[in-house]
Amino acid sequence: MIGRYQRALEEHLFPPPDNMSIEVIEMPDDGMLILIDVPPQPEELKPFLVHGAVVDGEVEGAFISIVRRRGESSIPITAPMIHSMLAAGRALLRRGELPPDT
Repeated sequence: MIGRYQRALEEHLFPPPDNMSIEVIEMPDDGMLILIDVPPQPEELKPFLVHGAVVDGEVEGAFISIVRRRGESSIPITAPMIHSMLAAGRALLRRGELPPDT
């Protein structure tokens, strides 16, 4: 069971989070609880990309999303936000220097 979750996360999350752990807890009513612990990650690994989406009950691999956490909720980053981050990074690479702190 843990191996299946580990493989699913490795196939659909890039880059793989550092020090992630998965634990199965058997419940008294014959069920189980899966705990996935993702500790805070270094800024240089961010953003994390989710590869694939469920479309009509099937996993479609042509989709990518960037999702942020806000408390217990997930907030997807929009296409314009992704574009602005990429454009800012490319501009930084082209200039070869960081803008001064303000």
